[in-house]
Formats: sequence, structure tokens, C-alpha cells
Amino acid sequence: MRQYYATIQRFSIVLALLIALVTSYLNYPKTAALFIVVALVGVIDVFWLRGTK
Repeated sequence: MRQYYATIQRFSIVLALLIALVTSYLNYPKTAALFIVVALVGVIDVFWLRGTK
């Protein structure tokens, strides 16, 4: 179950980065910054989860 959660987490990080890329390309810097923050929090969460195993 934990491995499944980690896979979803990685997918959501990639998705957040893609949305950030698209929104920055479409000239929405605040939205892009928000999704970059979401992706960073996801990355930190993945590494924190890996550290607690």
C-alpha cells in the first residue's frame, strides 16, 4: 500500500510540474509558482516518507 502511495505521489509531482510549465508558458506566473510549490512539497514528502521506512 505504501509503495502504491509513493507511485501516486511521484505522478502528482510530475503533473504539478507540467501544469506549472504550461501556466508559465501561458503567462500566469502566480499559478505557475503555486504549482511549483506544490511539486516541491510533494518531493519533500516523498523523501521524508523514504526516510521513515
